[in-house]
Amino acid sequence: MTVKILVADDVRDFHNLILGVFQQQIRAGEYEFIFALDGQEALDRLQTDPVIDIFLVDIFMPKIDGLTLLLKLQQPEFEHNPALTSIVISAYNDLKNIRKAMNAMAFDFLTKPTNIDDLRITIKKAARQSQRIKESIARYNLAQETLRQANEELELRIKERTAELDAFAQTAAHDLKAPLGNVVGYIEFLEAYFANLASEEVVDILHKIKTSGQKGIKIVDELLLLAGIGKASVKITPVDMDTVIEQVMYELTLTIEQYKAKISVPNTWPAPLGYAPWLEVVWTNFITNGLKYGGRPPILELGYTLSSPNFIRFWIKDNGGGLTKENQRDVFTEFTRLDETDVQGHGLGLATVRRIIEKLDGDVGVDSAPGQGSTFYFTLPSA
Repeated sequence: MTVKILVADDVRDFHNLILGVFQQQIRAGEYEFIFALDGQEALDRLQTDPVIDIFLVDIFMPKIDGLTLLLKLQQPEFEHNPALTSIVISAYNDLKNIRKAMNAMAFDFLTKPTNIDDLRITIKKAARQSQRIKESIARYNLAQETLRQANEELELRIKERTAELDAFAQTAAHDLKAPLGNVVGYIEFLEAYFANLASEEVVDILHKIKTSGQKGIKIVDELLLLAGIGKASVKITPVDMDTVIEQVMYELTLTIEQYKAKISVPNTWPAPLGYAPWLEVVWTNFITNGLKYGGRPPILELGYTLSSPNFIRFWIKDNGGGLTKENQRDVFTEFTRLDETDVQGHGLGLATVRRIIEKLDGDVGVDSAPGQGSTFYFTLPSA
């Protein structure tokens, strides 16, 4: 990179000396010299050219002297060129002015008559100083830009987390309010009419209270699971998917009978790498989702596909109304409800599925179209 040097001296012979001494570096493109014969011309150059690296200035000059120029360089209008490095030129017996120049932030000084070797060394040192300042400024600017980007990302994350918290508060409040409201309502009804109720009516109300309480507990359990997945540390091992499916189907027996659902499963399953208790949660959510949003009655098909030599895709296909592209994008997001359906969920099940599978180094997705049902899937590494 070419070092740009402004020489301010009213003696033309000194200009010629500079050109002679540095002719090799000029031809090689290492140095570029600009000359000014008085202080005003030098000041004009400095104001219009922000990429001058070195300012070589004689103290005694017409119009504006060198000391005044150095003081002007400390003013705000020259902050656009903080790497500018100044060298003053003066006579041997002018130590007082040399001291003033150094106090005015000059980097170094040369004396007249000029020693050629001293001239070469001083300009070389000044060039290194200017380059060091530029590198420091570049590092500072990079750090500032990195900090700015980090702050923007942090602000975005805060906004996202705030939105999630808002959604969480609304969802938790809405979904917990319904079962808890039922509990309170039934208890108030018992308090008011207990003496007039038959025993079987009391048993029925107590059963409804229990059911509402269990629903509230289930919501809380799902919230705790969703919050704890990211922090949990589990041992990844080969999973016997036959046993997982058998356990899930057993636990959902009453629900399956309630919906009069038909569910088909393969005779055997391949073994993925994962964590069996979490995969039970995944299949429970997928099957429950299929029962709720499938056809009437629901017809569900469970299966798998070897998506590559090292991964297995497990899936469940339903006969429901299907999903729009927009719902396919949002269905695995926390606190999302499929509002256009006639079944209200609390928006946590599929979000829990996504977090579990991503924690197990897999991915989730759905293939669907309105009126054609949906196929929900998750992919895991093969054991």
